[in-house]
Amino acid sequence: MNRALYYMADGRLRPIWRFVVSILLFFAASFVAFGVARLVMGRDRELMAVVSRPLLMILVLLAFTWMLRVFDRVPRQQAAAMGLPGGRLALWDSLFGVLLGSAMVALTIATIAWKGDLQVSGDVHGIKTGTLLVEVLLVLSTAAMVEELVFRGYPFQRLVESTGPGGAIALMSALFGAVHLRNPNSSTLGLLNTMLIGIVFSVAYLRARTLWLPWGIHWAWNAVLGAGIGLPVSGLDLSIGIRGKASGPVWLTGGGYGPEASVACTVAVMAGLVVVLLAFHRRPALPGVEDGTGSQGTKPA
Repeated sequence: MNRALYYMADGRLRPIWRFVVSILLFFAASFVAFGVARLVMGRDRELMAVVSRPLLMILVLLAFTWMLRVFDRVPRQQAAAMGLPGGRLALWDSLFGVLLGSAMVALTIATIAWKGDLQVSGDVHGIKTGTLLVEVLLVLSTAAMVEELVFRGYPFQRLVESTGPGGAIALMSALFGAVHLRNPNSSTLGLLNTMLIGIVFSVAYLRARTLWLPWGIHWAWNAVLGAGIGLPVSGLDLSIGIRGKASGPVWLTGGGYGPEASVACTVAVMAGLVVVLLAFHRRPALPGVEDGTGSQGTKPA
């Protein structure tokens, strides 16, 4: 066996193989999470999501934390090394992300309403709607975190080590778009926009060096578009007590897939990318946090 093919000079597994192991662990965690959810909740898809998404998030966090400790030899602060530091930085990046994601939705909706037609109606039923709101927000927040952990977290970070930022962004954004092809009413423009959104999330992580920024954008996009306005999100109905209906050409509204398959979304996502590039100059590694390569960060500028 050519040991150099698999191991680095310091004895650690090469980043590309750590990437492969992390993906295998994610699939194993998914199998366990969805299996437990089906066992507990039966075949009700909505109730299964309430159990499976938070459980999957916990399992993925544990798996990647273990990999950082064992494979990357990061003895402490594994969450921060993964991109999840605590404190004011987490609060600031999350808040900025939520505001930016909400603004991107607002621009998308404004474009649709300007060139087409948008109608929003309400059907609120007190406690029932409130309970459903809590369930949907729980699923959205944990599902967004799972996707960020996988597509911008540990696996992405090992790809950056192996191929450089450009290759990592290209591969993971393509995979991010591809997994959404299984969603109802998917389209070519929807695929391209989802890949473009994946690029924005990746750049946001690389600039901020935390997953809180892309998570905030991701969560706000899904929550505001789906639960707040009641339009389809990647072909899925996430509406609670408010339902939106966009009328006009498919290239403008996205049809059954929702605004993410529209030119209006393309414009908003490009604007979001510009904001990220202008608002965040690449931070160094966080102070005192080992990045998995044996080096420690300095104080952010």
